[in-house]
Amino acid sequence: MKLKENNSLYFVARAEELTLSATALSALMQAALAKEAFFRFKAKGFSMQPFIKDGDIVTVSPANGAALGRGQTVAFIRPGGKLVIHRIVACLENGYLIKGDSCFTNDGLVKKEDILGYVSEVKRNDRAIFLGLGRERVAIAVLSRIKILPCILWCWRLIPRRLRKKIVP
Repeated sequence: MKLKENNSLYFVARAEELTLSATALSALMQAALAKEAFFRFKAKGFSMQPFIKDGDIVTVSPANGAALGRGQTVAFIRPGGKLVIHRIVACLENGYLIKGDSCFTNDGLVKKEDILGYVSEVKRNDRAIFLGLGRERVAIAVLSRIKILPCILWCWRLIPRRLRKKIVP
């Protein structure tokens, strides 16, 4: 990290990764999104599989003024400071019902002002992943809300990998 003349910080690109605590990552994301900049980081966890996998590079864009709706994948911070990337499964008057795609329980009601941003891009092995971010996201949200999607995903994992690759290349 270097200091520019106007006292703003910028990162010097290197082949190394910067590992941050959950609290530091949340704070850095909040700061970037507050400046209307997008934020890119490596996803950790399995709650959004198969649409966002552990190790995918996720880009979050600011939510300010964005029309968020059912199926949109968003970033928010749980009480306690944990950054979460999950899908909106229902839009309610006072907030959003949010849930991970491979989770059986939802995150509860999240107020609109607590949404930091929305996932605008996912990259896996330097290739853009579009499944789950397009129009199909509404169907994914419906299946997730009624708890069918986690069952489908669980059954999908029972199929041997070589057969799954024949079904979905």
